[in-house]
Amino acid sequence: MPERRNKILCPSRDTINLSKHNRQVTVNGEVERPGSYQLLAGENLEKAIMSYGSGPTAAADLSRWSCVKTIAEKNRRDQVR
Repeated sequence: MPERRNKILCPSRDTINLSKHNRQVTVNGEVERPGSYQLLAGENLEKAIMSYGSGPTAAADLSRWSCVKTIAEKNRRDQVR
């Protein structure tokens, strides 16, 4: 049997569109749905927290939030707020 790993089979005339998004954010702490999400063009951190993360929990202290920027290629984390 031929190797089929990492191959996608689709009927003729079907189209598969792939796009690469480099803007990944991780939302964690007192949010309803913590996790890592890809931001699309035009989306911002508010969208990540309120839509993807489903907003803060009732226990969240909004006066104590912070934002950390990680630069993967330099293996560095910068405190933004």
